[in-house]
Amino acid sequence: MLQNRKLTEDLGHRWYDWTQVKKNRSNSKLAQTRDVTSQRGYTRIEISVPFLTNSDVLSGLVNSFIDMIPSHIIYSTPHSSMWNAFWDNMKHTLIVCDEEYQDEEMKRDKKKGLAIVVYGYNKLTKDLSGFIVIDWQKRMLPILERYTLAAHLPIDLITVSPISRHITNYKFRSIELELSGAIYVKSMLKNQKDLTCMSEHHGQFIKHTPKVSQDDMDRFGFVDHHNCHLYIPHQQIAETSRRWATIDLVGDFIPKTCDFKHTSSELKSALSLDKKNFSSPTTIIVDNFKTLPIVKLGKLLPGFYDIHGIIVHESTNEYPKFIFNISGVLYQVYGTQTLLDAAKLAFDNLHTYISKTIDPICRLELHYHSIATSKTKTSFVTFNL
Repeated sequence: MLQNRKLTEDLGHRWYDWTQVKKNRSNSKLAQTRDVTSQRGYTRIEISVPFLTNSDVLSGLVNSFIDMIPSHIIYSTPHSSMWNAFWDNMKHTLIVCDEEYQDEEMKRDKKKGLAIVVYGYNKLTKDLSGFIVIDWQKRMLPILERYTLAAHLPIDLITVSPISRHITNYKFRSIELELSGAIYVKSMLKNQKDLTCMSEHHGQFIKHTPKVSQDDMDRFGFVDHHNCHLYIPHQQIAETSRRWATIDLVGDFIPKTCDFKHTSSELKSALSLDKKNFSSPTTIIVDNFKTLPIVKLGKLLPGFYDIHGIIVHESTNEYPKFIFNISGVLYQVYGTQTLLDAAKLAFDNLHTYISKTIDPICRLELHYHSIATSKTKTSFVTFNL
């Protein structure tokens, strides 16, 4: 609920769905469950039944599953405690925007600019809690004033400007980007409360009728927090609505970057600053690489790997093979065009070279995998000598 709307999505939240209480709405069951679990927390269990059955049988299956869970591992966390724990970790509001972005639908509607407002980032699941803003050029000011976190937290705005685009082949696109970072602070105007308006995941400026009181918000679990006083507007917000705050530019910064050549959901792993080292010290010296177990590049997780050898097939058109250290065990990884291109950039003269000691010859950083339109998995790597 706090981070994404569906298991298949990695950006969004379900805050607005959580507040719906009208009995004629399709999600009234969610509202009823929310109210009866306010003091102990809400856990969702899904069971797949490969046959048609009635509700009594399903209820029996669910109850039998619950009975199997030992009571000593069941924890009760009120909704309000979960909400407070979530906001305790907030340091700033992050916004990433492309001011010139336009797809065909936006051109038709005369809208320009796209942004993602991010409140939180889950390092474990890589999910982002936030929403998308369409028509950023017109909506920038109300977003900065009303949809960012409390005024004592800065607003970090990263602007992405595509410099060049070109197609390297029918399924691979290369984009050169220029990034710039700006730090803003907001100061609430006189007699204006420091509020954070609620938005739907797609960035709609929502309104709720009748007006939602703070007592209602407390019942939902959305208690007041010093980092976020969440507010559901009961009047429509527009670009011309009265000002809430002044927005001041207080500094700039250079965003940390990485190289990438494809847009996909896996880019979050490429942007992660804490890449894992998957190689451990080894006592193995390569004698006959053909006896080493085989693993495919597409099966490896993004991170760092020690390379103990490169085998170049000069008499054939085969891609080179590479010897990877994975948790102290050596594997041969069949080469791909991606590995070959990266190796040619790193080595002046690419030839067979296998370490005769336990020391690696270089290190490889696997940035990410992505699925092209042809359903072919593409990887992006760099060698560090």
